Amino acid sequence: MAELIDGAGKSVKQENLRVLGRFLLNLALLRRAAPALLLLIVAASCLPQLFLWYIGLYVRCQHGGACTAPLFYVWSLPLSLAGLFVIAAVGIVLRITSWMAFELAGQWSTNELHDRMIHALKRARTTMFDETPSGHLINRILGDFGTLRMMGVIRVGDSLNATVEVFASAALVVIVNPWPALAIVPVVLAFFAVQLTIAPMFGHMQEITAQGRGEVLHRETDIIEGRGIFTLYGKEGALLGRLGRAYEAFANAQLLSVRINAWSRLWMRAIATGYGVLVLVFVTAAVADRRISMAYAAMIVSSIFALSGTFSWLCWCLGSVTETLGNARRVFELIDLPPEEASEGKVPTDAGGQPPLPTGGVPPPLSGDIVFSGYAMSYRAGSDLVLDGLDLTVREGLRTGIIGRTGAGKSSLVQALFRMVHVRGGDVRIGGKSIYSYDISALRRQFGVVPQDPYLFSGTVASNLDRAGGQSPQALSAAMAAVGLELGLDAAITEGGKNLSVGQRQLLCLARILLADKRYVFMDEPTSAVDQETDARIQRVLATALAGRTVVTIAHRLETLRRYDRIVELGAGRVMRDEPAAAYFS
Repeated sequence: MAELIDGAGKSVKQENLRVLGRFLLNLALLRRAAPALLLLIVAASCLPQLFLWYIGLYVRCQHGGACTAPLFYVWSLPLSLAGLFVIAAVGIVLRITSWMAFELAGQWSTNELHDRMIHALKRARTTMFDETPSGHLINRILGDFGTLRMMGVIRVGDSLNATVEVFASAALVVIVNPWPALAIVPVVLAFFAVQLTIAPMFGHMQEITAQGRGEVLHRETDIIEGRGIFTLYGKEGALLGRLGRAYEAFANAQLLSVRINAWSRLWMRAIATGYGVLVLVFVTAAVADRRISMAYAAMIVSSIFALSGTFSWLCWCLGSVTETLGNARRVFELIDLPPEEASEGKVPTDAGGQPPLPTGGVPPPLSGDIVFSGYAMSYRAGSDLVLDGLDLTVREGLRTGIIGRTGAGKSSLVQALFRMVHVRGGDVRIGGKSIYSYDISALRRQFGVVPQDPYLFSGTVASNLDRAGGQSPQALSAAMAAVGLELGLDAAITEGGKNLSVGQRQLLCLARILLADKRYVFMDEPTSAVDQETDARIQRVLATALAGRTVVTIAHRLETLRRYDRIVELGAGRVMRDEPAAAYFS
């Protein structure tokens, strides 16, 4: 068991070092500016020691010693209060400059990480958003990245500054004796050994804390979205209790992290104090032998015993860096999400030999029947099959209705055409060509969709009709007239289209499809939440403006498909019945 724990600790350390290295290497601007920034940090860290050295010489000058100091054995530096002021002023300016330059370069560099994270989410498989709680995604995009951008960059810079200060103090001790100065090496090694020991603890606690934060956000979302249901059944206490338990777990994780941090800082203070006592012994001996003056001794002792605070600060900074490695790991998990094409599963092997549909510009329109051949799919690898050996032909230019019980695979059939699922076998072809030979984005642009609950964007009717902004007002008005929707092109639309009824939103989606001249139209329960008048409008558009186009409609009520050409009944992921619509109503 001990060997297993030790092996796990080593793997965590290696993983932390790998993540830290990747994080630093991905800060492009900071990496390019590293040499100049390092020089600034070294100069800013050495000037306080130079200031102490100058004070020692100045005090000796006031007691009858030489009032000049040799500088690099070439120049003589006059000793005066003005010199002390200049060194202090330059030290302050360098400290502020090095800190600001490092922080700004690092935080500016993280913009690229954010862009890559959002781009990876944009091209990730759609079902991931159904499987991942919204609170966890929000926590990663805002919480993890925000912590990484601020605390990660800041604490890396602070750790670098503190490390340089430690070695600058050791350089000062060389004046007394090189042996205690060399002793700083095992002290630093012991320091990093302690840090490597507690790193797995910090990493694990950061994971628990992040999960707790995500759970709190998820429960807060429950309060916003589910408050009405809980109130209706008088279960407000249960809702608040779930949120309270999530807050308690989150607070306990944070408290344990603080305790681990305090324990590590205690050990580092002990190590630093031991080193200070060692140096004090050598300084006392040097003063007794008259090898250094009391002024030098005071300067060195004050510098060495300040190491305790420096080590404590360095310990806290490295602990914070270790904690933010968990944030970095989760950010990189999003960045490393495979694109949809890489997670589609068992796509047909002969699809790759076909010329891809262009990704830029206007792709050539697809034409032909939609054919499912022995098609099988699930929503992710390892889950149950939803469509199993489906054989179906959707004729071009006809209106086809899809019916079946809940779970029969109706919506899954449309998602399969949009390549949102995990393929387990078979193929889907349009006009004899596999859909897997096309660029996925260009393929989707061939289709028009009227969802059951359409989503509109904040703006105007015109901006929602023509997202690209290339259509004339006359064309927009004609599309609105074709669906019988009496809304001005400048009418305001709120986010989600909540200021319009479901029927108005669906008609607006139909108008958008007409405007874009989509040849393949998929409708998911377009009349399930509309009145008879809106239903009649939709049916009229199908019979007139969409005549001759391939229309596939998912419906739960058979009556809505009376004017269709064919009706397909699905059951258990297969075709149970495929006949002309007239056969269902005869």
